[in-house]
Amino acid sequence: MKKLYLLLIAVLAATVVHAQPYKSPGDTACMNVINFEEPTPYIQIDPQAQNLWQIGAPHKSFFSQAYSVPNAIVTDTLNFYPDNNLSSFTLTVGTFNLGWYPWQMFIDFRHKFDTDTLRDGGYITISWDRGLTWANILDDTSSVWPFEVTPRNSWWPYYGNNNLYTAGDSLFNGEHGYSGKSAGWVHSCMAWYNIPVDHPESYPGDTVLLRFNFVSDGNHHDREGWMIDHIRLFNIDLGSG
Repeated sequence: MKKLYLLLIAVLAATVVHAQPYKSPGDTACMNVINFEEPTPYIQIDPQAQNLWQIGAPHKSFFSQAYSVPNAIVTDTLNFYPDNNLSSFTLTVGTFNLGWYPWQMFIDFRHKFDTDTLRDGGYITISWDRGLTWANILDDTSSVWPFEVTPRNSWWPYYGNNNLYTAGDSLFNGEHGYSGKSAGWVHSCMAWYNIPVDHPESYPGDTVLLRFNFVSDGNHHDREGWMIDHIRLFNIDLGSG
C-alpha cells in the first residue's frame, strides 16, 4: 500500500510539472511592449493597396478578440484573406527600444493563425542592413548560436526560441512558416545571442528590421489569416566567457 501511495504521488507531481505553462524570459524581464492600443513608430505597415494588415479590434469567428483588448494587428479585421496575396509589416528594433541591443535580443509575441495547411501562412524575415537583404529567421546566420536550437543547454530551460515554425514547415512559396489552424493563442519567442566579448567588427548595424509576412496561393479558402498581439522586446544578461 505504501509503495502504491508513493507511486500515485510521483505520478501526480509529474502531471503538475508537465501541465506548467511555458514561461518566457519576458514574463519577468520585459522592457518594451507593443499592444497596438496606442500608435507606435516601431511598426510600419507596407503601404501597398493589397496589404491586408490592419490594426484594430478583430470581428471574426476564430479571431474574435485581441489578446490585449481591444486592438491587435491582423490580416483584415473583418474578412477572410483573398487568393494570391502577399502582405507584410515591419518591426524596427535598436538601442532606442532594446537597451542592450544587439548583445542579447529577445522578442516574443502572442498570435493566432488560420490558413490552408502547408500552403498559405505567415513567416518572419530579418534584415541587418536596413532592408537591403532579407533572410527567413531560420536561415539567419548572424546569431552566435544556431537560431533554431532551443534550449541550447539543459540549464537554460526557458531561454531561447520557443513555439516557432521549423525547417519542416514550408509554405507554397518555399518559405518556412506558420500554417494550418492554431489551438488558440500561441506564445512564441525569438532570441538572438551576441556574446559581448566578440570583436566589435562582428556587431550588426545600429538597427535590425523584422518583417512579418503573410502569403496565400491561388486556391480560395474561407480562412481568417494571421493575428498578432502583445509584442515584447527585452534582453537578459547571459554573461560571457
